[in-house]
Amino acid sequence: MAMAEDAVESVHYAVYSDAIATGAAPQEQEHANLNGEVKEEEEEHLYELRGAILRELQPLLEGYVWQQEGFNLEVVGGTGRKGHLAGSTRFGDNIEDEWFIVYLLRLASQSVPGISITVRDTDGEFLLIEAAYVIPRWLKPENSLNRVFLRDGWVHLVRRAGRRAGEKLLGGLTVEEAVGLMRDGGGATRASEEVQEAIARRIKGYPAQARLNMHRTRCVVPVSVAQVLKHEPQLVSLAVDAFYRRDVDAMKAATRLKKFLPGQGGDAGSNSEMVEVLVTMSRAMYAQLHQQMFAAPRKYPMPAIADSKYKPAELGMKLTCGFEMMYWERQRFETDDLLMSDEGGNLRGLEQIPVGDLGWEVYRKSLEKNGYFQDLLEGSREHKQLLQAAILDYRRTGAFAATSAARQTPIKRVKEILALQHTAADFRDSSLPESDSDAWLYDGEGDLTSAIHERQAEIDAHETKRAMRQNADGSAERDNGDSKPGETTDEPLYDPEELVQGIQAFMSKISSYEGAELPGDEAVSINMSRFMKELESALGSNETAETKEDALYDSDWETESGTCYLFLLEDGEETV
Repeated sequence: MAMAEDAVESVHYAVYSDAIATGAAPQEQEHANLNGEVKEEEEEHLYELRGAILRELQPLLEGYVWQQEGFNLEVVGGTGRKGHLAGSTRFGDNIEDEWFIVYLLRLASQSVPGISITVRDTDGEFLLIEAAYVIPRWLKPENSLNRVFLRDGWVHLVRRAGRRAGEKLLGGLTVEEAVGLMRDGGGATRASEEVQEAIARRIKGYPAQARLNMHRTRCVVPVSVAQVLKHEPQLVSLAVDAFYRRDVDAMKAATRLKKFLPGQGGDAGSNSEMVEVLVTMSRAMYAQLHQQMFAAPRKYPMPAIADSKYKPAELGMKLTCGFEMMYWERQRFETDDLLMSDEGGNLRGLEQIPVGDLGWEVYRKSLEKNGYFQDLLEGSREHKQLLQAAILDYRRTGAFAATSAARQTPIKRVKEILALQHTAADFRDSSLPESDSDAWLYDGEGDLTSAIHERQAEIDAHETKRAMRQNADGSAERDNGDSKPGETTDEPLYDPEELVQGIQAFMSKISSYEGAELPGDEAVSINMSRFMKELESALGSNETAETKEDALYDSDWETESGTCYLFLLEDGEETV
C-alpha cells in the first residue's frame, strides 16, 4: 500500500556471554534466527542475562519514542552457533536512534560483566567507518567479521597473538575465538585511544542527547487518535512513517477516514469529537510531518489559516491521516480476497506485500533469478498473472505468516484500546504544556558547519601523519642511495591549481556528437615516477606487503593508524 523503500536502514546487535562457549562460522549470518534451539541451561542463563541488561537500560528507555522500531533483545540460537542474545532495530531516517543504541550497548558492556557485544548496520561495521582515520592498517572489510566488539565499556579490535610463517589471510574469526582472545588477553585486544575517542565523540552527550532529540507538539486530533496515543504513544512512529511513505492507495484510505473519523455509526461510534493533546515524537518525525504539503480530506474539520489553532490542527490532521493509512495497510493482511483480480485481469492485491518484508524480497529475487517471469514485460497481463500466483504462493509460507502476525499486532492493539470506554472529557486539560520551539528546524547551519569542521580536522590530521610517514620513507630511500640521479624528491607530485583548472575547463566544454572535446593541448605537469611511488605507498605492492606487515606488527596501534577503512584493499597479507 505504501511506497517501497530502497533500503531498510537497520542496526543489528548481538550479546555473547563468557559463560557460554559461543561459536559461529566465519561467514556472514543473520543475527535473528528465532527458530534456533537453545539448551535449557543456556536458555535460563540467557534470560537472566537479558533481564540484567534490560534492568540496567530501562530508565533510559522510558518515554523514548523510536523512529520505527525500539531496542529489543531476544534469546536466539541456531545452526552454527550456540545461544546468545540478539536484536534488530529499523531506524529509518533518524540515525540518532542508531547511535543511541550504540550508547546503550556500550553502557551494558560496562555494567554487566562477562559479555561481549557486536553491532552492525546495513553498511557493515559502522564503528570502523566512524573511526576510519585511526584504525590499524591490518583491519580491512574482508577480514573484519567478528573482530569488532564492545566489552567492559571499550571498543575491542581482535586478532590472533601469533601467526605462522607464510599463512595467508583467512578472513574473520569465529565468535568463540574472539571472545576467548578478549577474555584471556588481559586487555591486549582493546583498541587504541584514538579509536576509543572517535566512538566516544560520536555518542558524546548521551543519554541527555536522546531527550534533546524528542519534540513535544500540540495537535488537534479526533478522540479516537487521542485515546490510542494515550495508551500507546510509540504508535505515533508507525503513523508518521505511513504518512511519509504514502501512495495513491494510502491517500484513498485517508480520504475515507473510516476508522478514526467515521462520524455517527462508524467503528469509533460518535467519539469523533476533536480534542487538543500534547504528542511526543522524534525531531525527525516532526520534520517529516511539518514540512510536507498535504491538503486536508474534505470531511476533516479544519479552522481558518489565520486561526491560532491552525498549526496544531494541521499537524493533527496529518497525524490522523497517518494513523488511518497505517491501520488499513496492516489490516489488509487479514483479507485474502483483496488478492483477486478484476475482469480486466488487473491485480488489486499487489499492494498487500508489506513494505520492508525481506522475506518477500528474497522470494521474488529467487524467482527472477530462476527465470520464473520468463523475461516478460513488467506490467503486462502475463507478468501480472505470474506475479499474482507468486504472491499467493508466498502467502502460504511460514515467513509470510510471521510477517503478517507482526504487522497485525499494532492493529490488534488499536482495536483493544478503542474498545475501552473513552470520551472527549478524558482529554480536557487546561494545563496542557505549550509546544516545544521548532527553531532547530531552521537554524541547523551552525551545527552542520561545526560537524564539517570537525571532520575536516580529522582529515587534516590524517594527511599530516601520512605525509610525515612518506617523508620518512623518502629520507630512508635517499640515505640508501635509491634516488635516481637528477631526481628531486621534494618536487611536488603535481600542481594542484593547474589540475583543478584543467578539470574545470573539461567540465565546461560542450561535447559534440563525437564525444567530449579536450580543452586545449596544455598538459597538466606530473612526475610519473614519483606518482607511481606514491600510489605504491598508498596501496601496497605485492613485493613489500608481507615485509611491511611484519615490521608494523607491534607498532601499528600507534604509528600505522590512519588508513581509511573503506579503501584497505592490500593483497598478500598474512593471517591476523
